[in-house]
Amino acid sequence: MLALPGLPPTQAEFQELDLLTDIPVAMFVGEQDAQWRDGMEKTEKELARLGGSVSLEVVPDEGHVIQSLSGGEELFDLLESYR
Repeated sequence: MLALPGLPPTQAEFQELDLLTDIPVAMFVGEQDAQWRDGMEKTEKELARLGGSVSLEVVPDEGHVIQSLSGGEELFDLLESYR
């Protein structure tokens, strides 16, 4: 599984998302981080269209730095589920 920022920095890199379709991708974004959320939703849609295994979790009441994931339990449980 791959956890990534979810917002390719360039259009050229966005066009290469097909390279990730064989890797489960999990993305997290804070609900209040509108710019990143919009870009990540676009990335999620494109990966799904390409046939990739992708999930995007919009974390309520969080901004760019998601404090509720700082303990790591939820993230580690998700990573473990892909074993």
